[in-house]
Amino acid sequence: MSDQAANQSSEIAGFGVQLTTPIKASPERVWEAMVDKMYNTSKYLPVTDVKVTEKDHAKEIYREMTLNGKVLRENIYFDKSRFQVRADLLDDDKVHFNVYNPDTGLLEYWEADKNGERVSWNVPKQVVLNAMQKTKEVAEADK
Repeated sequence: MSDQAANQSSEIAGFGVQLTTPIKASPERVWEAMVDKMYNTSKYLPVTDVKVTEKDHAKEIYREMTLNGKVLRENIYFDKSRFQVRADLLDDDKVHFNVYNPDTGLLEYWEADKNGERVSWNVPKQVVLNAMQKTKEVAEADK
């Protein structure tokens, strides 16, 4: 592996990750893909044992999943008017944001504290980029 490749694989997400290529799909299709990612998470991320419970149809779900042997429990909130999905981690004081900007066609993901302030996200950047790329592919695919 080259030094550059090794550096990229160990790079963390930090204060956020943004796709560099716009999604060529309608905002509605992007939103559908973003919601699909919350329900069918193992299609987008290296997780297992995904369980989803509806709390408030189209606005809130509860999700459990296993990542690297650790169970993550989240309340997930959907705000279609802002193209924003917010996942509140129940066993940690962190919140994950997935946001689509229809003006630029770009997705951005980041981690914040419970007050909404961005914090450094200590996960591999490539894992986040892979999930974003899969979301882009799903949104751009023909139905």
